[in-house]
Amino acid sequence: MLPPEFRLKDKDLISSILRSGIIIKNPFFNIRHKEITSPPQVLVMVSSKVSKKAVERNLIKRRIHEVFKKNVLKFSPKLKMVIIVKKEILKVSQGIIEREFKKAINIE
Repeated sequence: MLPPEFRLKDKDLISSILRSGIIIKNPFFNIRHKEITSPPQVLVMVSSKVSKKAVERNLIKRRIHEVFKKNVLKFSPKLKMVIIVKKEILKVSQGIIEREFKKAINIE
């Protein structure tokens, strides 16, 4: 589970990021982000269009949270991001998700 200090919860901040954040496109997800205040935080959005089953949507969220948790120290301390998941993510493994996430955020 993602620690509370890394969860993005502020509704005004979320709408601000979705409205005017920088967009990074990827075959499996889109990332919208802004650098605002520390610590780095993330929100993972998985629509019911991705999967009708809540079990699958929660699995995707857990996988992305795990990748974020592993790499949180490599991010800018002010980074706030909203990850919008695409349907194609259901077909890939955790390793591919992690590789694509690192490539999108430019960390190795």
